[in-house]
Amino acid sequence: MNALDPEERHFSERVTYDAGSRNTIMNTRQRISLAVAASIVLLMVLFPPYVVKNYKGMVIKAGHGFLFALPPYSESNCSIPATVNASQLAAQIGGVVIAGILVFAACKDGKAAPRDELDK
Repeated sequence: MNALDPEERHFSERVTYDAGSRNTIMNTRQRISLAVAASIVLLMVLFPPYVVKNYKGMVIKAGHGFLFALPPYSESNCSIPATVNASQLAAQIGGVVIAGILVFAACKDGKAAPRDELDK
């Protein structure tokens, strides 16, 4: 067997997964929160916000739609295509990422560090 120095052994114990071990990197609640946040971001990308603007740049129609079939705005003889509102989508994704990080951190089940370690 390879003899690992204490730091390497500690790292290898942390990254191995054992259902009953407390030395894992993420607990079950953190995994669930990460999966929920990733699913929400995936749905937001698949159904992004869109806008339809006329030739003057005024918004005619806005909403959310399937990424590969955004609804155009049709008048009597012309059709104006919809475009993804990238700035709104980026703000939505940023909000979900921040909320996901907060929930992920709140689900941590570690013990508080001793008082003398905090003063260092």
